[in-house]
Amino acid sequence: MFFDIKILAAQVNCYRCEQSSQELHRRTTLLVRDLPGFGQPVYLRVPRRQFYCRRCQKYFTEQLDFITWRYKQTKRYEAQIYQRVVYSKIEQVGREEQLSIEIVESIFKSVSNQLKKKDWIRVERLSIDEISKRKGLLRQTLDRNYGVTCEVYLTIDFGG
Repeated sequence: MFFDIKILAAQVNCYRCEQSSQELHRRTTLLVRDLPGFGQPVYLRVPRRQFYCRRCQKYFTEQLDFITWRYKQTKRYEAQIYQRVVYSKIEQVGREEQLSIEIVESIFKSVSNQLKKKDWIRVERLSIDEISKRKGLLRQTLDRNYGVTCEVYLTIDFGG
């Protein structure tokens, strides 16, 4: 399925100097993969607009919030691919989505790096029922959910 996207904003801020510009220099169409609908692959035809900034005297391409720069998938599609790779294999996801192994790996690494950059909330208390008796389960869970592996040291205070 293909959907044509129309961007309603007439002007865009230059990412270098934040000056607003309406001077459209050129427009191309980018074909972007999105989440499937009704069991079918969905593609969005997204207009890529390039503007001219009078202050910088340079051209700039409009940044879209739902697409990672230089990728041809939506962020939500990338997040879905990441989650599927966490619980399966890159080759299997690539086969099912008809993507090359290199693209699936690239998406996985990109999302993983974005998750690493997020600020972690400092843990103040960890209850004993949150730790499994199986060795390494907490470590694996953190790795699957956040793309990072960390060592967990536990000190138990019996109040005595």
